Amino acid sequence: MSKRALGVLGVVLCVWLVLPIAAIVHDYPPINLPTEPSRSCVAVVLGAKTHGHEMSNALRARVDEAIALYQSGQVQHLIFTGGFRDKDPLREPSESSLARAYALRQGVPNHAIQIEEVSIDTYSNIEQAKHIIEREGFVEVLLVSDRWHLARAQTIAQDLGLMVIPVPVRHSVFQSYRSKIDFVLREWLKIWAYRLGWRRGTG
Repeated sequence: MSKRALGVLGVVLCVWLVLPIAAIVHDYPPINLPTEPSRSCVAVVLGAKTHGHEMSNALRARVDEAIALYQSGQVQHLIFTGGFRDKDPLREPSESSLARAYALRQGVPNHAIQIEEVSIDTYSNIEQAKHIIEREGFVEVLLVSDRWHLARAQTIAQDLGLMVIPVPVRHSVFQSYRSKIDFVLREWLKIWAYRLGWRRGTG
């Protein structure tokens, strides 16, 4: 193979490898829901690690976003995901149960909340949420997480046959340049891990 051909191949390979970053960092448009809210509209909140009996700031920001969607009437139901990742289920609450308790304290009624306590990563978050969505007959599905997490999450949802509207957290805890760069690089690695067949265990 000539040097020119190798050069072209190298450029194509670099673009192919880096292309997911464009999907990770792009801006999401404002959500555009029907003017008349439907009782079949639900927000799915992706889990995040918790510390004992306390939510992490990252999870709290996601739950706050979902609560705002509910209180504004844009959704009528919330699904909190997340089980006992790195936790003792006999001594510590699941991610989703902590999220539900917090939402209840903020005035969201219990009948509007569903949780699952099986999932341990993004793939199983969405997989378990899909079971609830199909069981309850929800039609419009909003997917709530940090902006840089949504590209991979939306891809997983589509692969599972679930059409979603991505909703990035407006008040993310990841504000410093270093934390943003770290998040984007982690997601870039996880996207490639997912594409190469690692469906679970990638966060």
